[in-house]
Amino acid sequence: MLGFLIQLILEFFSGGIEHGHVHVHKNQKFPLALFLSLSVHSVIEGVPLGNMLEGISDPHGHHHDMESLFLGILFHQIPVAIALMTLLIKSNPSPFKAWLFLAAFALMTPLGVLVGMFVPAESLGLNQDIILAVVVGIFLHISTTIIFETSENHKFNLLKLVSILIGCLFAFTLNWL
Repeated sequence: MLGFLIQLILEFFSGGIEHGHVHVHKNQKFPLALFLSLSVHSVIEGVPLGNMLEGISDPHGHHHDMESLFLGILFHQIPVAIALMTLLIKSNPSPFKAWLFLAAFALMTPLGVLVGMFVPAESLGLNQDIILAVVVGIFLHISTTIIFETSENHKFNLLKLVSILIGCLFAFTLNWL
């Protein structure tokens, strides 16, 4: 649930670009908050992959889980990169600057992988399962967003808020049973 809620906050700054919402106007200024939100999102997604790579010498490691996560991140990041580049082109920077932002974005998930490999989760008061659960919550939010988008301009509405809160309450209640 934490990942779901983190994604709600990140989406406030990104405008939903990570699930295909690109609303651009010719010559608009490139929104730095959107880029930073996408970068944080990508770093977070890379951390559990790094956790899995760090433990790859373990003979009981789950390599299929790592492959599935890698493919999920890859197939998720491709359309995000396309949407980001679309936004970059429409904001009319120099081609060098546009490619520089795209390259910086492309490095964010590998940065998360390095964090996952070299910063012990325990030093953050977490464990690998919690970190993976946060990322799964982020994916859950992105994959279910279409259910809540009932208005043309995708505004956060009361029905969405109440639905999310009821779902969180239900999930926490089931956890305690």
